[in-house]
Amino acid sequence: MVHEEDDETKLYSELVYDILNNGHEHENYEDLAKSLGTKLTESSTVNAWSTTLVNAWDLVSKIKKNDSSDDIICSWFYYWLGNKVHKGTYSGKFSDVMNNVYSALNEVLPGGYCRITETNVNKENFEEKMRMFEYRQDYEPKKEQLQIYHKFCDSGYRDEAKSTQTFSNVNLQCKNDANSKYCTKFEKTYEDYCKKEASSGLVCTPPPTAAASATTIVSSILGVVGLPTIAFFLYKVIIAADERTNNKIH
Repeated sequence: MVHEEDDETKLYSELVYDILNNGHEHENYEDLAKSLGTKLTESSTVNAWSTTLVNAWDLVSKIKKNDSSDDIICSWFYYWLGNKVHKGTYSGKFSDVMNNVYSALNEVLPGGYCRITETNVNKENFEEKMRMFEYRQDYEPKKEQLQIYHKFCDSGYRDEAKSTQTFSNVNLQCKNDANSKYCTKFEKTYEDYCKKEASSGLVCTPPPTAAASATTIVSSILGVVGLPTIAFFLYKVIIAADERTNNKIH
């Protein structure tokens, strides 16, 4: 079942992750999943997800093959997979497990169009980068991109997952309706970035871009959350810049 909660309250990132979890089944997924499971011995958690991994890998490969310029789908897969590893049990280093999963997927289902975003990251750094990536996507969601992803899902999922959510920049969407379920959830999820104001609704700091200077970012943060979080956001800028460097698919 796709709709564990009303789509109207789901963040953009949750809808994309739902696509990866439930949107597609490879015609030979049972045999492929069994083969993948034999290769993922260092993590019982990831092994248990072998069917979902095969199906999601096939889905993102189809999406990437259709549009080679869409590097974001590979980032979605990377953080989706990494979150499963991060929350699970495994032996060895986090980065080694991630590298092994990608290698195993390429062996079982060769021709994948996504390469691992980062090959040497610890679980703490990963968590910070994932949070910044998700915030960047949720802050400025792209419904058109989501609709494209739906086109590559199985027909049953497409029929069930039609969302009436009208996404826009969160500061615009929550300006006049900061107490809606969606805006309340956004504020709770990203409380380090957002605050509610009587005159302008929910106000969230724009995520940093490659061109943003430290001065510009500090200025924007001061206008929203004040001095105590400057160091926190500067750290996020460093994380985000590093992510963009490692996120290029060659």
